[in-house]
Amino acid sequence: MAPRPPGPGPQGSARESFSLYNDVSPVRGRFISRRDRFTVRCAPEGSEESWAHLPNPGRLWEHLIPGATLRLLPARRGGMPWRVVGVDAPEGTVMLDTIRSNEAVRWLLEHRLVPGFEEARVVRSEAVHGDSRFDFDLEEGGKPLFLEVKSCTLFSGGVAMFPDAPTERGRRHLEGLAALASQGTPGGVLFLIQSAAVRGFLPDFHTDPAFAETFAACAPRLRVRALGVDWTPELSLRLPGRPVPFLRDTLARENHDRGTLLEALSPQTPLPFDLGERGTMLEPGHYIYGEDLPQGLHQAARRRRRGFALRLRGAPDPGASTATPLPIRSSTPLAEEAFRRLAPLGEVLLRQTDPGSFLVRLPIPPLAHRAVVDLLFFLRMGRLAPPEEGPSGGFR
Repeated sequence: MAPRPPGPGPQGSARESFSLYNDVSPVRGRFISRRDRFTVRCAPEGSEESWAHLPNPGRLWEHLIPGATLRLLPARRGGMPWRVVGVDAPEGTVMLDTIRSNEAVRWLLEHRLVPGFEEARVVRSEAVHGDSRFDFDLEEGGKPLFLEVKSCTLFSGGVAMFPDAPTERGRRHLEGLAALASQGTPGGVLFLIQSAAVRGFLPDFHTDPAFAETFAACAPRLRVRALGVDWTPELSLRLPGRPVPFLRDTLARENHDRGTLLEALSPQTPLPFDLGERGTMLEPGHYIYGEDLPQGLHQAARRRRRGFALRLRGAPDPGASTATPLPIRSSTPLAEEAFRRLAPLGEVLLRQTDPGSFLVRLPIPPLAHRAVVDLLFFLRMGRLAPPEEGPSGGFR
């Protein structure tokens, strides 16, 4: 197959912009709660409270805070009347309909708007090669090039991370592309960041250290790019997108098994807990715990989760209680800063130094508290942001 001749125009299209939903505009709705990975409760404008399908299995903690403004479309099929397609954030509307991400990427590829892939031609979507399936089969200079796309909705303070939940599938994609590259077939990965306000990209080593390690090992053999894009409230692309650099030195400095462990606790029955002079029992309620760990952060988070379950054995309704470890990998201790920001939000029950640890009682669940969530992602991402005039460009 001959390569596409050079020229400024798109491949077979004269469109000047891209919209995910040409026939209807999303309506606003208020987020109430999330029942499971794919179902939310919301209040669409002009309608009664209802259930909506969420086509995004990510955690989305930073976006799905009670009261957040959703962008909704009537569901064309399925058992729920609405479908969530976006959410408003301080940076703008964030596209959540990840199933449709590849449509946007295809349009960007065809219009030569993806840095690093300007001369690539789309041969087909959903390409199969051996036992592997990739998002795109491209052709560049008469040779095949497989491309995998990852939609990234996790960003804070100028830094984006992927994934926001552990992904074995994503790790296998990287390994498969790297194996093909070693055999002479080039491969690429595009992280489509749902905001152009981002200045740096990192694999999420806090949430999925295994993916971060695989990324670091495979990236030198692949063409990896990150592109930040903005969306209008109607889910049309604002052009052009912004190439986002990989913060390689930051990853090498920060991605070690040490840092600060936060834990969101909501016991619904008394819970054994050493409170020093305050006793040994934690009353039902909502709490945020934190401690610095100079080593063993990953195992500590796992032990916390198991220990919480063990302490609840025999409780009347242990399933209603929740505990969520929130590890923050860091080259410097962060418990003191976390305590300083969290203490004004509730009642301080425990405070220790060397190493730092604390426990604060909150009025609502920690991950439903905007200030707590903002702090978590500032410590994980925002504090790592490069300066405004920092590096630009892409990956290797």
